[in-house]
Amino acid sequence: MTRLNLIRHFPVFLAAAEEEHFHRAAKRLGVAQSAVSRRIGLLEDDLGGVRSRRDQAACAGPTGQDPAAPTPAA
Repeated sequence: MTRLNLIRHFPVFLAAAEEEHFHRAAKRLGVAQSAVSRRIGLLEDDLGGVRSRRDQAACAGPTGQDPAAPTPAA
């Protein structure tokens, strides 16, 4: 992934993470929800893994893990 791609996708990722919802992020950015979803998908492709949960609310999480899953005790 190039820095240009990361810089291009970061504002969308940040809005989705802060709003915890793709529709609210889209409204905040003044774009369609599908555009937010597409940009997050492209970012995930660039980074090589799924990093967000898509259901009622968006949630950023570590690659390969369900962000909603409880973390194991150390």
